[in-house]
Order: sequence, then C-alpha cells, then structure tokens
Amino acid sequence: MKPRSAGYFYVRAHMRCALIAAASLLVGYSSPVVSAEPLPPEFHGYWVPSGAACSSSLGIRVSAKAIQFSKGENKQSFPVDPCFSCEGGARYSGIVVWAAPANSENQAPFIAIFNSGERKGVTVVEISSPGLQSQFPLNNVELKHCGP
Repeated sequence: MKPRSAGYFYVRAHMRCALIAAASLLVGYSSPVVSAEPLPPEFHGYWVPSGAACSSSLGIRVSAKAIQFSKGENKQSFPVDPCFSCEGGARYSGIVVWAAPANSENQAPFIAIFNSGERKGVTVVEISSPGLQSQFPLNNVELKHCGP
C-alpha cells in the first residue's frame, strides 16, 4: 500500500470540518421554528373553559396575530407568534399548533396549545406567569371554541 501524502491528510481534515459545520447548520434547521405567519383562521374567535357556557366572561379571544385574556371587564392582550413544529420538531406532521407571546424574553408568560393532545378543537393555555394566572384562572384548563 502506498503511503499517503501530507496533502491527503490536510484535505481530509478540512472535509471533516466542513461536515461538522454542515451538521451544525442542519441541527439548527431541525429545531422548532416560530413562524411569521398568522394563526390559522380555524383558531380565531372566543374560547371558554369546556364546562362553561359560551357567554362566560372568562376566556381568550384569538385573532390572526394576538391573544386577549378576559375575565369580566379585565382584559389583557398579547401579540403572538405561532409555532407549527413546536410539538414534535421539524418533521412534525400533526395538528397541534402552539402560540406564544412575540418577543418574550426568557420564559414566555404563557403558551397556547391549539388542538392539544392531537384533539381537534381543544385548546389549553399553559400560564407560567403567577400574575397572569391569578388574573385569569385558565392555566391548563381545556377550552372550547365558541365562534367569532
């Protein structure tokens, strides 16, 4: 067998670096991506706890780019970004869609999960902010869609 030249090892080392760089980029692309798209129209409208009447003052109102929490006269709105692959990564093909406040630093005060548990028409809001939880007691409560 013929001995290999220094040039051979130089090229192999650079190829290995290029492969590692390419793999790093692919890992970045396979993580969940927050979308600049609006929330799908099927989620727009008023959502209340599943055991409540649609006339309940406690609920969330969803639009293309925002979620508004309400309880009586108390209301608080957040611009949101949807994430279509947060449930299972880039290759996820289910029906769950997440929405979290746009530009939230560190931990988002809430995440709305539409079609929660792959159940069409069921939404759950996971509220991590103690202040938001006390104002709007909807943390991990199943919500039903009551229309526009």
